[in-house]
Amino acid sequence: MAKIKKLDHDEVSYFCEQLSLIINAGIPLSEGTEMIGENADDGAVTAVAGEMAAHITEGATLFEAMEQCGAFPPYAVNMVKIGTLSGRLDDVLKGLSEYYEQTADRLRNIRSAVLHPLILIAMMAVVMLVLILQVIPMFSDIFGQFDSPRSRAGKRELRLYHGIRYPRGAGRDTAGGAHNRAAFGNTESEKVPLGVRGEILCHEESRGLFLAG
Repeated sequence: MAKIKKLDHDEVSYFCEQLSLIINAGIPLSEGTEMIGENADDGAVTAVAGEMAAHITEGATLFEAMEQCGAFPPYAVNMVKIGTLSGRLDDVLKGLSEYYEQTADRLRNIRSAVLHPLILIAMMAVVMLVLILQVIPMFSDIFGQFDSPRSRAGKRELRLYHGIRYPRGAGRDTAGGAHNRAAFGNTESEKVPLGVRGEILCHEESRGLFLAG
């Protein structure tokens, strides 16, 4: 005989609810468990119901059948045993159905509460990677054309970016080195402030006009 799969909390809740209805209707447990298996959409519930029906037909009590099939939690088996011995099996089954339904709802809420922050963290990580690998390099040439406190702060951030993407010694002549030279300049003439460059250009233009005249 194939090994019976353990029922989850939702399935245990469903099974206990159906058993409670069967007892209230006065249907024998052997027939009632067979009916549960025939009407269930869940394959695990069908297999457990068939196994329990066989044990009950052989003379086992309800809690013995539940224990022998091995699909129910020990707490449920013990509570059904108490209900059988005390004559309050119907009330015990109703209580078990509500208990396992609430337990299943709590577990779903916990999984949801844990999963949502993980999704947000993963999305933030993707956004940061896109910024570091795609967006920041687009501004390297723009920051290289200005010499202001804000642009110098931007250059420091770009230096940090290139230090992360291109480790030391891994590409002085690679794409990272080319980005650094384009953004910050690697000669004295390239590091001349923008205002001084403008004055030099104006002087050269005036000199050219004078010679042409």
